[in-house]
Amino acid sequence: MKIIEEHLRQWHTEEYKLTRKSSNLLFWLNMLLFPFGTPVLGYMFQEPASTQMNIIVGLVMIASVIAHILEKKYEWKGTIYIHIIYLLTFATLGYIAAVVQNKLLITIYVLANITNYIAGAVVVFWKTSHSFAVCIYSLLLNFLMFSLFSTHTIDNYVGLWALVIPVAGCSVALNWFKYNPFKANFLMNIQLAAVNGELITKQHEISRQNLDLQRQQREITEQNYILQAKQDEIESQNEELHQQQEEITAQRDALNHALQELHKKSEDVTSSINYARRIQKALLPTREDMIKFFPEHFVFFRARDIVSGDFFWFVEKDNMGYIAAADCTGHGVPGAFMSMIGVEMLNEIVNTKNATTPATILTLLNSGVTKALKQAETDNKDGMDIALCVVDKQSKTVQYAGAMNPLYYVCQDELHEIKATKRGIGGHQGYGAFAGYENHTLTVTAPTTFYLFSDGYADQFGGKENKKFMSRNMKNLFLQIWQQPALDQKEVLKQTMLDWMGVTHKQIDDILVMGFKME
Repeated sequence: MKIIEEHLRQWHTEEYKLTRKSSNLLFWLNMLLFPFGTPVLGYMFQEPASTQMNIIVGLVMIASVIAHILEKKYEWKGTIYIHIIYLLTFATLGYIAAVVQNKLLITIYVLANITNYIAGAVVVFWKTSHSFAVCIYSLLLNFLMFSLFSTHTIDNYVGLWALVIPVAGCSVALNWFKYNPFKANFLMNIQLAAVNGELITKQHEISRQNLDLQRQQREITEQNYILQAKQDEIESQNEELHQQQEEITAQRDALNHALQELHKKSEDVTSSINYARRIQKALLPTREDMIKFFPEHFVFFRARDIVSGDFFWFVEKDNMGYIAAADCTGHGVPGAFMSMIGVEMLNEIVNTKNATTPATILTLLNSGVTKALKQAETDNKDGMDIALCVVDKQSKTVQYAGAMNPLYYVCQDELHEIKATKRGIGGHQGYGAFAGYENHTLTVTAPTTFYLFSDGYADQFGGKENKKFMSRNMKNLFLQIWQQPALDQKEVLKQTMLDWMGVTHKQIDDILVMGFKME
């Protein structure tokens, strides 16, 4: 339908161009004939134009110019009608003004009217009725002009009309019969061309759609191949994953089994260690044992693990108090074994071998550990550091001997330190000749608090700068608390260490601090 509408627009455009050319031709013909036609004809037949004739000519020229301007500026199709009417009017007036008297003039008149009728027939491009209207108008105008301006009778022109009318009718009919079939054929050809064009367009569209469908089919086929390949790959991966899952499941089951066994063994070990702790605790002196001899004393004992490598020892014999704080090599289970060896040997040295001085006791302990661990024959280097005091309440004396661990005591707000012998117990130290442990004797003349300890307290990391607590801070702390009750001193030592460790620092070693007061 769009193609048909386009061809119809082309037809109307061509039609308009034809009528526009006809209108321009008629306009210039009027401009040439009107000013000169009537006077020339009048001069030829010795009939000067009348005033009425000149007025009519002037009005026709003015109307013709106005119509042409309208046609040019506003594309008014009706101007061709006016031009045709002007020509018909001119022909009639020319004839009447010339007063037809001979055959030549009649011939000119007839040709003029035939020319006008043929020109008027162009109007058939719009409507056939317009052409007939122009013919009728021309006849009536000839009759009117003849009646008004001519002295001849009607009979003079009957034959002329009989000639003019058929010619006019033939001109119109000729244009009619030539135009209508031409227009019909043209429109039919336009419709056929439009239909063919639409068919060709549809055929091209169908061909294009077929190509698109073929391309899409190829793409779909390729995508199917790709999807099939991916599906095969996914299935292969799924199979591998399934195998891996089975392997993982088997490994998990084996791991769970191993974890269960490990958990059971851990429980067994933990149970054994807990039992060892009970044994170790049973070997250590109780507060009830010590309070009889030392009414004012405390023991701050904090193992790093379940069992400890540090141990404290106390024996009362013959009104003498034997007290020691020891730090065995290592911690945990190895240290606990050493601590039990140390406790048993100290009990044997004092109770069976009847050693009474700290230096003698340490010498025998060193010999016993070296022999028990066969350190002379092996590379075993286990041992212990220890500070040991023998207290005689009657004579108010305190004897001290130390293997690596010193003795601190505070009297009258002044802290004193007795340094230990620089040799531990056992350990296959290989120093060569050993002079023995040095024995120190102190006489108590004023209230004095004695402190024995391992290195765990001073070496503990903590604080904002993650440093060791250090011996100097421990000494200052002893100076601050030495006059307080023993249990209060223990609580201060405990809280100070907890604050120093905070929540970010772990205990790195066993901690042991003992204190007793003598008046």
